[in-house]
Amino acid sequence: MERKVHFLECMDRVNRAIHQSDNVEQMLWTVLEVVHSIFDCDRVWLFYPCDPQSPTYRIPVEITRPEYPGAHALNLEVPMKPGGDLICARALATEGPVIYDADSDPPIFPELTEQFGVQSQMAIAIYPHVGQPWLFGMHQCSHRRVWSVEEQRLFEEIARRIGDGLSTLLLLRDLRESQERLEEIVEERTEELRRINADISRFQDLVETINDWVWEVDANGFYTYASPRVRDLLGYEPAEVVGKRPFDFMPEEEGKRVSKAFTKIVESRQPFHALVNRNRHKDGRLVVLETSGVPIFDALGNLVGYQGVDRDITRRMEMERERELLREESRRRMAVVEAIFEATQDGIAIYDSEGGILRLNAACEEMLGFSPEEQRLDIDQRWALLRVTKTDGTPLSPEEIPSKKALAGEKTRAILHFHPPRRPARWLSVSAAPIRSADVGPASAVTILSDITDFHALQQEHEIFMQMISHDLRTPITVIQGHAEMLDGRIREKDETTVLNLEAILTAARQMNGMMDDLLRIVQEQAGEIPLERERLNLLEYLPKLARRIAVSGLGDRLRIVLSPELPEVWADSEALERIISNLLTNALKYSPQDAEVTLRAENVAGEIRISVTDTGKGIDPRDIPHLFERFYRGRDTGTKKGVGLGLYITRKLVEAHGGRVWVESEIGKGSVFTFTLSLERGNLH
Repeated sequence: MERKVHFLECMDRVNRAIHQSDNVEQMLWTVLEVVHSIFDCDRVWLFYPCDPQSPTYRIPVEITRPEYPGAHALNLEVPMKPGGDLICARALATEGPVIYDADSDPPIFPELTEQFGVQSQMAIAIYPHVGQPWLFGMHQCSHRRVWSVEEQRLFEEIARRIGDGLSTLLLLRDLRESQERLEEIVEERTEELRRINADISRFQDLVETINDWVWEVDANGFYTYASPRVRDLLGYEPAEVVGKRPFDFMPEEEGKRVSKAFTKIVESRQPFHALVNRNRHKDGRLVVLETSGVPIFDALGNLVGYQGVDRDITRRMEMERERELLREESRRRMAVVEAIFEATQDGIAIYDSEGGILRLNAACEEMLGFSPEEQRLDIDQRWALLRVTKTDGTPLSPEEIPSKKALAGEKTRAILHFHPPRRPARWLSVSAAPIRSADVGPASAVTILSDITDFHALQQEHEIFMQMISHDLRTPITVIQGHAEMLDGRIREKDETTVLNLEAILTAARQMNGMMDDLLRIVQEQAGEIPLERERLNLLEYLPKLARRIAVSGLGDRLRIVLSPELPEVWADSEALERIISNLLTNALKYSPQDAEVTLRAENVAGEIRISVTDTGKGIDPRDIPHLFERFYRGRDTGTKKGVGLGLYITRKLVEAHGGRVWVESEIGKGSVFTFTLSLERGNLH
């Protein structure tokens, strides 16, 4: 985007220079001064003619630095030097620029280096529609210069525009000279009039070949002549234009505006230049023209009309609009980036290629607390002030500094403990990445600091909570359960009250263990740490054993198992799988009539194992189904059934940890079917 804008700006400067004067010499001097400024070269020049057969040549214009003067022979005819004819021949034979230096083929001519100190030369032939070709070139004397592709393209486009400008201004100059000659010849003799007519005819041919539309109007503004170029500009034949006025081809309001301007021009009897006007093409589209003209007087000094040219600048105007839109979009994007940069709560630091600080946003300044003097320290000194340690408590070495790694082209991320000199210690998540320029290497780097001090404290609390669940809470429950089982075994004759009390203790202990398992799994899931010890399981053996264990607990006398005889083995965690199936069976038995049957079914469907639990209970309210597997969710019709809403949530998480999915289908009054899948391929497991 920046290169395109630069190209458009340079061409705009050149176009403005071309249009500043209708004098050929003045125009060329102005344009070459602009070119010298754009390319920052040591010498820029025009050579005429670009003809290898010409015995002489001249330098009409030459712009140089004081330390690298030219030949001091402007517009003097000098003999064509050896090598000059070769440069002209090669330029005429080449479509684009021709570059010479010590390594080019052929290399730069020694005479140029010896006499004028030239190290690099770029030249191109210019083909105006009037006269012979010109040679346009530049020298670099202070050093050998390698011109980029963009510079060559810009140089070539400038040469083309100089050629167009030369064509128009040479034509205007010739027309003026012809007019002066006509006035002198008319006064002298009629014989000379034939020569003038011949000149007019010759220039007429030239007019019809140039890119601009040449026209002539009478004193009332009616066209008396239009060159064939009008066909390309406005779509009309010259005969359709003659007899009409310029305003007849413009939109109504534009015609009124230009008519007023033209009236003032006629009253002043002065030339006019670069009058911009909008015209309607024959096909209906708008065309923007730039009009210049000079007055025509008869022998008595009466104004008889104007001669001039119209140039199509539609594309130039579009380019100017595009450039302005690009600038506006660039300003808008920069404003958005600046707002985000300052508003974000994360600290952002931008470094130059040497590690110096280019920008710190407000959040970063608050986190690090650097004084202006400290910000100017080198990167190692700044990080030393922060006293950074890693998660294991060891100091961060200079080689491990994230921003230094980013400047070396490496993306990095780390959790670090910062101890700024005038700020509280913080745990920060540090991300650093290179900012690459158009070249290969990184031009700068960016570091983003996210304050995770509170999150780190929560992690520590999480670890304490995990330890409490896994040890401190589970230990007394295990003691209670163990003593209850020991009493159950030692008491030989137990009355009904004793049996009920022991069963109540054991049942409560098992429920407490199950709840702690659920809580532990929730904590592990939030930390992304659901551990699975996968093994190859034969479901034809595993599921009946599981059913028998459930039967022993007093819930299995209503359970029916339906297994496909060709069930393959699966990779699964046996304890997790037992938890999944027990949760589904317990819910089915709990929410079904006491004498209703519950079916456990396993089958191979489309390359995956589907295990389902079917009950004949009252069904699930459709409003509850989308939320059944959410944490702590309990349905509308659970009644007095106990629970905290974790069973199905844990079931879903364990199924997903196995790489499967779980869902429910239910109909009010008929029951529900809970189904989950297991993958047959070990590689598909999470």
